[in-house]
Amino acid sequence: MSIINGMTKKTPTKTIKINNYVRYWDNSEPNGHDIQILKADGSLLKIEMRWPKGENRLLKPSRAHKRDKKTGKYL
Repeated sequence: MSIINGMTKKTPTKTIKINNYVRYWDNSEPNGHDIQILKADGSLLKIEMRWPKGENRLLKPSRAHKRDKKTGKYL
């Protein structure tokens, strides 16, 4: 069961709507994910999402991410 499927109607939810975006990029980081959003006015919105301390979800079994042995970056 995924986390989203396990959510109930009582789960607090916050929706962030970003108007006039041109492009976005998402990157896996060793301790979470980064999202960058380019807006039509030329500004860049950066979102850094980090897992709780002590957790590295990319290294858990059955994850699709693989790590490049030379660079240490996730593919």
